[in-house]
Amino acid sequence: MMSNNNSLNKYELLLDHAMGYNGSTPKSTLLHPNLKNYIYIAGSVIIIAELNDPDYQRFLRGHDEEVTCVALSNNGQLLASIIY
Repeated sequence: MMSNNNSLNKYELLLDHAMGYNGSTPKSTLLHPNLKNYIYIAGSVIIIAELNDPDYQRFLRGHDEEVTCVALSNNGQLLASIIY
């Protein structure tokens, strides 16, 4: 993840192995507070990936329909997802 010089709130994320991610859901990618992992939505699955290891992915399955929102607690210990 690299900081964009135009704004402190903008980042560039190179997704080497972003299986199923299409970027159409707003705010569907989160950076974990440990600055090691990121979380994204891929249909009905939430994927936890590692920034420095494109082969590391954990798949969280629990929804039958497309996940439309995901949130992470400030300490990174709790993850919540919903479907509309």
